[in-house]
Amino acid sequence: MLDAYGRSNAKTVKNLRRPMSRSHTLQRFQSIAWAFVEGPSNIYVRRDAEDYKRDMDFELILRIVMLTANERLASWSVYSPEREWESETEEHRGYVLRYSSWDIQSALTNRPWKNEDAPQLSTVIWYLADKECNQLVQYCKALDSLLIKGVSLEPRTKDDAVPSWDRLFVFRSLDSIQIDIRWDSIYSNFAVEKTVLDVSKTLEETVGGGNASSAPSVDLLEMVYDPLSQEVEEFLYK
Repeated sequence: MLDAYGRSNAKTVKNLRRPMSRSHTLQRFQSIAWAFVEGPSNIYVRRDAEDYKRDMDFELILRIVMLTANERLASWSVYSPEREWESETEEHRGYVLRYSSWDIQSALTNRPWKNEDAPQLSTVIWYLADKECNQLVQYCKALDSLLIKGVSLEPRTKDDAVPSWDRLFVFRSLDSIQIDIRWDSIYSNFAVEKTVLDVSKTLEETVGGGNASSAPSVDLLEMVYDPLSQEVEEFLYK
């Protein structure tokens, strides 16, 4: 058969949209929580009145997500106007750092979706200048070098240390390549896992430390999301 969608040996080919999850369900609640924890694809930064005349579109260039089943979902993200750590422009314009976590265990205990309540997240979003992110950038560069070489995985043996997560996600966008990998804790790459922990820990310390608390405030941060599922968009933009 040949129709508008191409060739097939089926008598009829139909395109269907997955129905939106019903309210008061854990499935819908999880979809919303995942979208919020992962965060936006871009953030527009307005430090002061002059930035309204500049292109201050900060793109998601690095995101680490760790899922511990029935316990916790957390993400650590870096946004920048440049995909490389070394800027080709005279002024790099800094970074936006974002850390977000969802207490799954608490949600499963209290079942807030029954009342259509929002997922209770802990989220920090901070704009910082380059000099305040130096240590973090060094760990990010180390992670880049491992990712670019290719990530090989080995089955985790019973003698290996058990990680604190059940599933790990790493996304990195560079000028010439985009890397998006994930694996369960039954597999291992100790070099990558160690560096991922260095990055996540340092990012948390950076947004929670003295450099962040003493950083000047900015006028506006605009979160820009890629198209999401209907159920998430209805919740996010209501």
